[in-house]
Parts: sequence; C-alpha cells; structure tokens
Amino acid sequence: MANRSSEVDAGILYKDIISFYYPGTALVTYYQSVPEPAIVNEVTDKDTSVTGEAEPGSTVEVKVSRVTIGSATPGTDGKFTVVIPVQVAGTELAITATDKVGN
Repeated sequence: MANRSSEVDAGILYKDIISFYYPGTALVTYYQSVPEPAIVNEVTDKDTSVTGEAEPGSTVEVKVSRVTIGSATPGTDGKFTVVIPVQVAGTELAITATDKVGN
C-alpha cells in the first residue's frame, strides 16, 4: 500500500513568555487521502487468529459486541496476524484498521 503523505513548510508565529511574536517555519506532514481498506482473510469457528493486509504501522482491532478481543500492527509488508480465542460459529467479528492519524 502506497504512502500517501506529503511534507510542507508552514509559516508560523512563535510566542515567547512575555507575548512577543517571532516569525518562523515548521515542517508539517499531512495525509492526502484515506488509506486503502484492509484485506481480511476468511475466519472460521476453528481459527485462533485473524490474518490479512492493511497499511503498515496502522492498528488492526478485532471486536465482538464492541469488546476488543485482539489487536496487532501490520509489518512493513502490510501483513498482520491478530490472535483471538476460538469463536462460536455465527459470531460477528468487527475488524477495523486505523492508521497513525486516526483514519
């Protein structure tokens, strides 16, 4: 998955302790678009992990009834494995991937 961030110099004003302002610049990194959706492999009632691919460095969470049962961070290749307890057939898993800026 491609890195979709950019860096730009931004003009800012620094304020000292007696309220004098000084011009300056700061390097700001921002995301241009939201990341690609995560790819999640099939999970059965015999599995003890959820696997797939998401943006490297993001956080992948697996929830049942709004309760987190496991989480993982994809490696530089984007692949992740979240260890979970075996689930009863028919259990709905909510699987989300959130990047470093909260997307």
